[in-house]
Amino acid sequence: LNIVLLCTWAYLKFKVLPDLERQRDEKTELLAQKTIEADRVAAKEAQITAFQERRNYIVDLLGRKVYWAQTLDEFASQLTGAAESTPWTVPGFDVRVQSLEISELGGGGRGATAADVRFGFRWRYKIIGNERDRSGDYVRSFFKTMETGRFWTEQNFEGKPEDRYLGDTPRWNEKIAKVMVEGSLDWVRRKPVVEPPKRKPAPAAAPQGN
Repeated sequence: LNIVLLCTWAYLKFKVLPDLERQRDEKTELLAQKTIEADRVAAKEAQITAFQERRNYIVDLLGRKVYWAQTLDEFASQLTGAAESTPWTVPGFDVRVQSLEISELGGGGRGATAADVRFGFRWRYKIIGNERDRSGDYVRSFFKTMETGRFWTEQNFEGKPEDRYLGDTPRWNEKIAKVMVEGSLDWVRRKPVVEPPKRKPAPAAAPQGN
C-alpha cells in the first residue's frame, strides 16, 4: 500500500502538477497576449474614430463658404486696392492672381498644436509695375503691405508672407511698357479645432397629478 501511495504521490508531483502548471502558464501568457492585442485594437479604433471626426470637421470647413468668404474677400480687397484695405507702401504697381489652390495639410508647423487644422493657401501671382528699375521695390512693398494688412493679421497665417518666397526674374514688357514679376507663394493658414458644445440632457418631465 505504501508503495502504491508513493507511486501515486510521485506521479502527481512529477507528472500531473507540472503539466497543470505548464498549462496554467501557457494560458496566462495567452491571456496577456490577447489583452495586449485587444488594447491595440481598441487604441486603433479610437485613432480611426478621432481621424474620421477630424476629417469630417475639415471637409465641413472646406465646404463652409462663410469660413473662407471673409478671407478671400480681404485677399481680393488688398490686391485690388479697395478703400478699406491697407495701401501699398510703394505706389505704381498692382498684383494679379493667376491661380489659387486651397487644401488641407498635415499636422505640425510653427506654433501649431495637435488640435489645429492647417490649410495650404497656394497661389501664383503677377506684379505689374510702371517703372522698370523698381521691380525690387514693388516686391518688397507687396510683402510688407500684406504682412500688416487685415488679410494676414486677422486670418491666422503662419510666419511672414515672404517666408516661402523663392525669388523671381523681372522682365520688361515692351507692348504695355510695364515691368512684370511672376512667382508662386505657398502660405499656411491655421485653424484651431474647437469641439462643438455637448448637448445638455433634456430635463425630465414633471409628474402630473391626478
